[in-house]
Amino acid sequence: MLRKTPQLGARVKNGRFVLLLFNRGASILSMSNALLIRKRLGMTQEELAEKLNCTQGNVSHYESRGQSIPPDVAKRLIKVADERGVHLSFDDIYSEGLVA
Repeated sequence: MLRKTPQLGARVKNGRFVLLLFNRGASILSMSNALLIRKRLGMTQEELAEKLNCTQGNVSHYESRGQSIPPDVAKRLIKVADERGVHLSFDDIYSEGLVA
């Protein structure tokens, strides 16, 4: 069976751009907020894990949605983003889409 190639797309939600991954003929899959946040911060999983005082495996699970980000880790993530000059809120972390 041939797999359809996913395509990236974007839309505006509540006045913000949201990145989405489209599978033709299938439901829309959004990229995880954890992944988008890490990319926006310009960090590797290992670097972010060190700053968040967790493991690279935890970061990987957050990004794959295998594990939700605990509130205490979310607070540390907001602090890391602030240190890098990136505004980040709990809404950004836990909402369905994120500004790219």
